[in-house]
Amino acid sequence: MKKTLYSLTLMDDLVRAVDQLAYENNTSRSNMVNRILADYLSLTTPEMYLRDLFSRIEDLLNGQSAIQVMELPSESILTLRTALDYKYRPTLRYALELIHRDSVWEGQLRIGLRSQNRPLLEHLQEFYRVFVQAERRQKAPLALPEAHYSLQGHKLVRCFALPGGMTPQTAGDAITAFLTMLDQAVKAWFDRLEDPAEGRRQVEAIYRDYLHSHKAAVL
Repeated sequence: MKKTLYSLTLMDDLVRAVDQLAYENNTSRSNMVNRILADYLSLTTPEMYLRDLFSRIEDLLNGQSAIQVMELPSESILTLRTALDYKYRPTLRYALELIHRDSVWEGQLRIGLRSQNRPLLEHLQEFYRVFVQAERRQKAPLALPEAHYSLQGHKLVRCFALPGGMTPQTAGDAITAFLTMLDQAVKAWFDRLEDPAEGRRQVEAIYRDYLHSHKAAVL
């Protein structure tokens, strides 16, 4: 939805009540007014869509996954963490950011560790390479769009766009399926550091299963 600046004359008591509600919901006055009016008029704002999408992901992961949802740093970013089976069990973090632009939801998934352990970071970098190759190799024969990846330091960034017409529930299902698959793949890789060839086979197999199970909603 496009946003335009409007000038409104409101009662001071009303503004104070809106500001208090915005504070309690960790949002801005403008977003709170948008939310209130949208609820009253039965409209869905991007903020409401995103809130429902993140809630769907959290509901799916809670109690059923090793991925833990962390506190939201902002309304547009969902952060998650998982423990790797490597010496002191370092924490791998996923940061999911979604932005509504020109009626399209554009997303970024950032994957990385807060660590200076060089061998650990090298193992993770090699996983990035193996995973990206597996995805590209298996998507190509099915004529699926190629995912766009980049490296930011030791973080892997995957860009994507949600297919049009997805409800928050179906979008949440698709993102959760990808996150779960990615988490399984990285853990399979770290479980087989002594046998990289077997690690690659496992990553390929995990991605292949995901691709065939979720072909209609592959990110």
